[in-house]
Amino acid sequence: PEPSKPPEINWGERRTSRRIQMKTRARVRRTDNRSEVVAPLNVSRGGIAFETAQQYRLDEMIQVALHYREGEQVLETLGSIVRVTPRGPTAEYGVRFG
Repeated sequence: PEPSKPPEINWGERRTSRRIQMKTRARVRRTDNRSEVVAPLNVSRGGIAFETAQQYRLDEMIQVALHYREGEQVLETLGSIVRVTPRGPTAEYGVRFG
């Protein structure tokens, strides 16, 4: 007999908060202080998703500042990369806060 395939992961079921799409900017800052400004694909109380050509590692710790505006004081939230989905020259990253 053929071995059975493992069940496909449904990422929607793993989310604990409803995701919303909003037009805003977020600064993603790495532990070595390199940063970039991204437009989140969606945001929730528990995390964000964004797309970029930069490469991040699964489980990489980052700081995220939502509603980012250059020159303003920002409040950063610690997060970790929990999902990486390649999209050609870019990738979509899922971040869990906390």
